[in-house]
Amino acid sequence: MTETERRNRLIGWLDVVYIDVQHLLLNDHLFWEFQNVVKQNDQFLSASGLFTQFIAEAYAHSAAVGIRRHAKADKDSISIMHFLEEVRDHPQTVSREHYISLYQGKEAWHIEIGQHDFDRVAGEGSPHVPPRLADEQIHDVKRAVEVVEHYVDRRIAHYDRRDLARPLPKYSELTDALKALEMIVILYWRLLKGPSMTTIVPIIMYDWKDIFRFAWDPKNTARQSTVEATQ
Repeated sequence: MTETERRNRLIGWLDVVYIDVQHLLLNDHLFWEFQNVVKQNDQFLSASGLFTQFIAEAYAHSAAVGIRRHAKADKDSISIMHFLEEVRDHPQTVSREHYISLYQGKEAWHIEIGQHDFDRVAGEGSPHVPPRLADEQIHDVKRAVEVVEHYVDRRIAHYDRRDLARPLPKYSELTDALKALEMIVILYWRLLKGPSMTTIVPIIMYDWKDIFRFAWDPKNTARQSTVEATQ
């Protein structure tokens, strides 16, 4: 496989990873926004809580499995871990030459900014990212998802006879792990494709909270209105 072919394959993996992590982050955003809705409505305090528990469990399971998916590096899988191992083993695929080529047609001062940007990531004058950078990122990913991976392996992927050897992951820890994955995607998206971003969480262009502004069970609402009218 030529260097160009290997880089193109890496970019293809990045496209897949981007979409998957973005979806996980969007779900995370919606989960926390739903928590705000619950906190701001005192009627939830007198409700059974069964449905909100379902939402919380569905989010936790989905997020945990998604995070674990990117911590695996099986040869047939596309994941952040597999991506980083490829960068570590073939660092020339993320090269200065390729990065600067993304500035083609730009003015000289703009290209100079690109050179300095690559210096900050790879080291001054380095022709490509150093393998140690990917190694450090692999370590960071493993550390971020460790508690989540244990939970998935023993309670979600299958129900292990052994008890959990670590505490259940907190919702905030799921979010932190997703943010760690996001930062890696953002970095390599810039180095391999050009655009610079601060987040990959999509902007929702419509009022998705409109579902909370009408009765979810109109039949029950009608019965309640009848009862109140006869009192």
